[in-house]
Amino acid sequence: MSGSVDVPGDPRLAVLPGRTVIITGSTGGFGRAISRALAEAGTRLVLTARDPDALDGAARDLDVAPGSILTVPGDLGDPTTMDRVVAETVRRFGRVDALVNNAAVLGPLGPMWTVDERSWWHTMEINLRGVAHGCRAVLPHMTARGSGRIVNVVSSAGRTRWPLASAYSVSKAAVITLTENLAVELRRHAIAVFAYHPGLLSVGMAGAPHEFAERHGREADAIATWLREQVRSGGCTPLRTAVTNLALLLTGAADPLSGRYLTAQDDLVSLIDPREADPR
Repeated sequence: MSGSVDVPGDPRLAVLPGRTVIITGSTGGFGRAISRALAEAGTRLVLTARDPDALDGAARDLDVAPGSILTVPGDLGDPTTMDRVVAETVRRFGRVDALVNNAAVLGPLGPMWTVDERSWWHTMEINLRGVAHGCRAVLPHMTARGSGRIVNVVSSAGRTRWPLASAYSVSKAAVITLTENLAVELRRHAIAVFAYHPGLLSVGMAGAPHEFAERHGREADAIATWLREQVRSGGCTPLRTAVTNLALLLTGAADPLSGRYLTAQDDLVSLIDPREADPR
């Protein structure tokens, strides 16, 4: 499949086999790529998304050992979903080592004062409150064990303005700030939390700007034009790079960077220890 990546040969991921990782939004392009890479690295996976059929399809696409994958359908708009996901994870695997908060919606496009207000707030419910629900569900288990990692998938839209997509942009900015606060609160529990921007990917909007514009209507034209320019100028992140850096965050190697906004282009080694920076 187009989202397939091959990362298990990376020796830095040798600590991942046997760890239990929950991934939200696991049926989308990046969610599937994360799931594939972590399955290949030997983790035990818990996949959750809204559509049970798509979830089953995503699970069948993975080459995993028997009994090492669990699917739990659920809508992040329901505040009980992540409690149920975590409860079933603990019941099956006995622990939660990591959570990847990947699920998100783009939300309504257009000037903020013209878009449907309910749709605007629904985006906040999924992108921000869904992340908060996930954190609240896993953290009692992680703090009790004194270990764990959370990766909140964000976007550069949360760091810079993204006109016509204010709901998405504001929600991602809020998740970045939530990550910063959680990192301080979790420091004494030895739990790391990161805001991670994978970049523009071929499995996302940048992979099909024309389809994106058709799906979202006239207000999407400006964004689609920008996406086309990014693709033309080589602004997309290789999927392998995006997934590998996320997987590295789950190993513990980057725990000193807890609370940081990190991207697929960051050299995590040099950020942890500048003396190890590539001289090139």
